[in-house]
This record gives sequence, C-alpha cells and structure tokens, in this order.
Amino acid sequence: MSTGRWEIVKEIGKGGQGTTYLAKDTMVFYGIRDVIAKTLDRYTQLRNKEDAEAIAYAIEDHFRAINGIGMGALKILHDPLKHDGKALERLKNEVNVLSKQLHPSIIKILDAAPHQGWFTTTFYSQGTLADNLYRFKGQPLAAMQALRPIVEAVAVLHRHDLIHRDIKPANIFFSDGGLVLGDFGLVFFADEQRTRISDTYENVGSRDWMPPWAFGKQVEELSPTFDVFSLAKVLWAMISGKTVLPLWYHTRPENNISELFPRQPHMELVNQFLNMCIQENEEDMHCLDASMVLQLIDQLIQVMKNGGDLLRKGLRRICMVCGDGTYQVVVDDKDQLRMREYMGFSPVSGKRWRLLRCGGCGHIQFFELGAEALAWGPEDWNR
Repeated sequence: MSTGRWEIVKEIGKGGQGTTYLAKDTMVFYGIRDVIAKTLDRYTQLRNKEDAEAIAYAIEDHFRAINGIGMGALKILHDPLKHDGKALERLKNEVNVLSKQLHPSIIKILDAAPHQGWFTTTFYSQGTLADNLYRFKGQPLAAMQALRPIVEAVAVLHRHDLIHRDIKPANIFFSDGGLVLGDFGLVFFADEQRTRISDTYENVGSRDWMPPWAFGKQVEELSPTFDVFSLAKVLWAMISGKTVLPLWYHTRPENNISELFPRQPHMELVNQFLNMCIQENEEDMHCLDASMVLQLIDQLIQVMKNGGDLLRKGLRRICMVCGDGTYQVVVDDKDQLRMREYMGFSPVSGKRWRLLRCGGCGHIQFFELGAEALAWGPEDWNR
C-alpha cells in the first residue's frame, strides 16, 4: 500500500482499528539534502558522489532525531477494515474533525488519504501524558495549569456539537509547548442532523475513563458530561500519580488526594472540583459541559495563586511551617468572642472566622466560615 511521501520507520502503537507507525516525510529534506551533497562534493576530498550523499543522509537523520523535523505518526487501518465501509467512514470522520484545526491543543493532521485507510498527524517524541504523570504528582496548581488548554479544546468541541468520547492520559500527548489532545477515532457528532457511524450498542469509550452511566447506552444518548467525567479523572490521575481510578471512587482513602498528600495545600480545593465532575449518576453532575469545567478551573487556579485553600472539619492538617505539628481549632463558629483573647481584636466586618493553631510551632491560620471557593460548591466548606 502506498502512503504517499511517508516512509515507515517503526511501529509505535496498535489498537482495534489500526496500527500507528513512526514515519518520516521523505520530501522535507529533499532539496536541502541535494544542496548538502553537492557542497560536500565540491569543497571536500571525498572519494565519490555516493560518500557525499551518505553524509547528507546522516545529517538529515541527525536533525530528525534531535528536533523531530519531518516526522509524523502514521495511522493505517488494519487490512480487513480497509474494505469495511463503517471503518472507512469513521476514519474519514476523524480526518474531517482534525482538518478543521479547531484549537491549538488539538493534534494537527499533516497528510491523509482516508479512501486508502491512512492519515498522518504530528508526532510527539516525548510520548503521552500517561508516560509523564510523574511530572504533576502532588502538584495541583501545575496539573490544572497544564490541563487547562485541553479543557479549553474540549469546550470548543462541545460548542461544535462534538463529543470526544475517549479522553484519557494515553490519548493526550506531551510536548514542550504543552499538552495536546489526540485520537479522535471515537468522536461523535451530537448534532442530530449528523450521520451516526457507530454501532448501536458498541463500546462508547475506554472503560477505565468513561462514566458509569454510559455503559450500555447508545451513542445518541451521550452528552458532553461524558467528556467532563473523563477530564476530571485525568486531573485526578495527574495529581495522584496513579494510572487508574476505579469507577467514581476518588474519595476512598486509597484514592483521596488529601489522604495521599496530607502536607500539600489545595488538595481539598481539587476534591471539591472532583466532586462536581465525577459522579455515579449523570443527574448529579454539576458541570454539564467543558465550558463549565473551564470556568471552574480558571477560578481554582486564581484561588490557588492567591494562597486560598479549603478546610474540612475533621481533616488532619499538617502545619505548613514546621511540617511536624498539626493544626487545631482554637476559635470556631460559636466562639467568635475568643478571637480577642488570641489575637487582641474582634472581627468587625460581620464575617465569621475559624482560627487554627499548630500544636507544634504555634503557627496560626485564618479561615473564613461559609465562604465558597467555587461556584455551585457544597455549603459545608470553609476557606
């Protein structure tokens, strides 16, 4: 089979629909290679023209290896599927979506021949987010800032009546310029006027990353909340450093990021966000599409940058100064008059405060009672 100007280097992945290869664009260095060979032949004492061409090819390979210049990810349908109308239609659909270049954080298509069952996208030599989860482990602010462009890209998809259906770390690519969303093979047009190309009861996503309510559903019944659930799970994976979150169990002790990182700030802020986006039942979801997720993430990032945090009653909180003692409540909701005893003044703004003091070094923290850090947040949180 001809793949145009793309020469296969090696296999880098295989799925149910096709195989992905690392491929090089044979045309990128074509003119430059000839100039290098002629220059070497003219100004050096090489024995023959073939030696000059060999060096030119070596220089080309060097630049490809260092910078990824002229490299692509070539996806080819498995042979039996090249004659399957539905498989070809799905591939054409993926090419069509990628060709629109709806957002910079959506992978770019470089070349395609969907009628022949192949297309080429940008290749990212640093691998996927699944290969790089360790970079964000225990760092909620860094994780949210990194994921934000992906959320923004999905919000654009939702505005175009598109549902990705397969958001997971293995489908998010890692680059120096930020994260990039790829693999649009399961993308679904939510617009009723679009032609459905999925089987009525086929698997609608990746089991570990899809919401529980989507199991057994027809693709026409899916909504953008599908992607919202998956995005929140990806954020959990980035912060926890774990590769799989069973179902919606992010609050269980072995999965709760506040329990995993008791000394790190902002974990309860993130937990509040996760509670809004990871639910057993779709009707309990607070965020209905990625635009709402983006609004929350922007708000969270700002709160974290300003040093804000959430405090939950009963949560063991390690001192952020000495790192040894734990905070204990010394002034609570019904004890506002004791503020003068500890601080030498009483609140005059009408706001109520919780005062905590480290049992080790005496460091003090103030939390405003009843303040909601996020829109649509639960009422039993304090900042």
